[in-house]
Amino acid sequence: TDENLSAYIANLPNFLRAEVEDLSAYRSYAQGLVDREIMLIEAEKRGIDELPELKFVLDKETNKRIAQKISRLLVDSELRVEESELFDAYEKFDLGWEVWPAHILSETEEDARKVIDELHKGTSFSEVAKQYSRADDAIKGGNLGSFFGQGDVVPALREATFFLDEGEFSEPIRTKDGWEIVKIIKKRRKDYATLRGYITERMLKKKWAERRKIVVDSLSDRRSLSVKRNKVHNVLNGIFRRGLTLENANEEFVSYEGGRILVGDAVRGIRGLKKGALPPDSTAIFGEIERWILPDSLFVLEARDQGL
Repeated sequence: TDENLSAYIANLPNFLRAEVEDLSAYRSYAQGLVDREIMLIEAEKRGIDELPELKFVLDKETNKRIAQKISRLLVDSELRVEESELFDAYEKFDLGWEVWPAHILSETEEDARKVIDELHKGTSFSEVAKQYSRADDAIKGGNLGSFFGQGDVVPALREATFFLDEGEFSEPIRTKDGWEIVKIIKKRRKDYATLRGYITERMLKKKWAERRKIVVDSLSDRRSLSVKRNKVHNVLNGIFRRGLTLENANEEFVSYEGGRILVGDAVRGIRGLKKGALPPDSTAIFGEIERWILPDSLFVLEARDQGL
């Protein structure tokens, strides 16, 4: 049908689309769709759709999609951000400040204190930087040459300098490069309208996490969820490939009305997350399970209960 063809074209990657989508292009698209349908019929005739490894992949994809569906229904659709909340956050957290700094880098705290003494004597920051700073920009008087936002600097420098006024300099700050003294040359603040989109995004992420936890906790209570915490060492063994046996992999790790998560399921799930380093201990394991693996399992059950 026309609807089938439109859906097929919409999902084509750009490199398979025609430069000019004229009648010839649509004939080609239609032939591609027909070819695909013929191959699917042949695959079913040969029983390929019943192969266990294929059914596993298809079930996994189906579960992923219905979990996303129920998440949008129970979590995303409930998110609201009022304009007053956004502006309150802008003011409460004093957002939007940028500073144009200069700095002096010392090897030791003792050297940094000598720099402070020189500055208190009235020697200009630029002259002291040229004489004492170990940084490459010492010749420029330590001037870093541009404005920096709060997200552009490491926490130690941010906490020690962003409250300073123009012309003020900090106490010595320990960094990975040594000891730094920072002076604020210029300071400015982005207005609320400029930051509104950024604040909205951050607030929605925070509310999403809070709402998701409420939903997951509610589903866990309703399904009498239970965790076999003594099995976590087997999960760790599996994650770090320290000899997880088949018997251990088939042990129940999490159980709830209508489903369960085996030790092997937890291992595969955590290794498949690819969200950075693997969790190093049992506390981190439980955190990953609660944040990523358990919610999807509960969402799939809820979606099926609702006929989705």
